[in-house]
Amino acid sequence: MQANPSFLDSRSYSAKIGSLFQELFSKYLADTLSQNFRLGDINLIIFPDWLQPEDLLYQDLASVISSLTTHPDKSSLTLLIDTQNISDEEADMLLSSLTMNLLMEDDVDITEGPEISLLGKMSHTQWKTLLPRINTRIALATDNQEAIAQAKAENLPFCDVDSLSASKLEMTPL
Repeated sequence: MQANPSFLDSRSYSAKIGSLFQELFSKYLADTLSQNFRLGDINLIIFPDWLQPEDLLYQDLASVISSLTTHPDKSSLTLLIDTQNISDEEADMLLSSLTMNLLMEDDVDITEGPEISLLGKMSHTQWKTLLPRINTRIALATDNQEAIAQAKAENLPFCDVDSLSASKLEMTPL
């Protein structure tokens, strides 16, 4: 006690412990999000506006998924789809129908990727943890600008669907 150990300085010690807890929580959250959304080497995100007419929305989603299923890096890809303004059941049903149509009509092979994960409502902390893990936002004709702003995803690198299929995706270090 005469050596005045650091834990006796309550302000300094609590700041160090607080930083440690924040670091542990951030790591836990990053690991949980990675597992739940099956993040891969290349993570892409789209923000469809589910309130748009169904035919426009369907066309946008079909273009993205079709491009990704024929992409040379498809086994390394995870497509995250924002679903905050639609129920999970409705989004899942539309995407299942779309995928079945692509399988039947276009003879698309999805067995080797990409992974597709739906993002429901997420907290600010979850977005803050997830965004650095996303490589590219795919811009849609039916983009939900409000959701992009809410997630603070405006500064993500982005591309359109046409350039997506024509190029090899760049992986940014995480």
